[in-house]
Amino acid sequence: MASILGGFVRQHLAVIVAGVFLVQACDSVYLDVHIPLPEGCVKYNALLANRLLRRSNSHEEVNLFSTHQPHITLYLADFELEQTDDDKVLNQTRVAEMKDDIEKTNFTQILSNEPSCQLSLQAAHNDPSLFYFVNGAYTMLPVQKTDCLQILSDTVLSALKSYIRKPVKVPSWVNDLPESERIAAINRVEKYGSPNVKESFSPHITVGYDTESSEAFQAVTTSKIEVMDKWNSLYKPVQNECVDEALAIALGRNGEGGTVLANARMGYWELPKKREKKSPGVAEQ
Repeated sequence: MASILGGFVRQHLAVIVAGVFLVQACDSVYLDVHIPLPEGCVKYNALLANRLLRRSNSHEEVNLFSTHQPHITLYLADFELEQTDDDKVLNQTRVAEMKDDIEKTNFTQILSNEPSCQLSLQAAHNDPSLFYFVNGAYTMLPVQKTDCLQILSDTVLSALKSYIRKPVKVPSWVNDLPESERIAAINRVEKYGSPNVKESFSPHITVGYDTESSEAFQAVTTSKIEVMDKWNSLYKPVQNECVDEALAIALGRNGEGGTVLANARMGYWELPKKREKKSPGVAEQ
């Protein structure tokens, strides 16, 4: 059962994984606009999955307990913020301008029609019993794509797309896509600097990344699936109640396998808190 990639995986996995490889392959400073996971059930289960993977494999590079921030990426791209083409020191004036463009976004207005910005895990489309997927070096937990998450992703990329490095290189894997998907992917990469936005925004939580073992794909995948099946059995009893709410978005430096470095946060913006509706005639305190 677990060795068969579900419908969700087959539809979105190639773009997610290839997009992360694009990040690792380029000699650039990538920044990630993301939702830091709040304390709660979703974060607890992401940490649990990462702990199980780390205990079973000494090559596991993701450490959500210290090195990396548990998060859901909204927009990851190569932003042109360096002092010079050969310098990885960021131009603080341009960074401040970028952060200001996020700061002045009216999140209260853009989320006014959303009752909440819920976070929950997504089951595979053809197997509602699976809440993870493994592909080579990567282990991920798919997240339910809500209207709120889509709005946040679309909003930040609209605000920040002018900062992406030009010209944008279209990754070679795009040529292997069916024609309609290839044309759409090229358009997204050239316009936004990322294939994983707009209609291909597929929110997920990276809980594992292991390049040392990925060469032995079949054996390692089998091992990871056994570990994640154990995690899945622990998660399933709480799946219906495991719902949290996004509290903020943040800007940080990108790390291994599409992770966000825990000690490299560059900005943090709280999202509007949802207020319970008052009964008619009840005055505010």
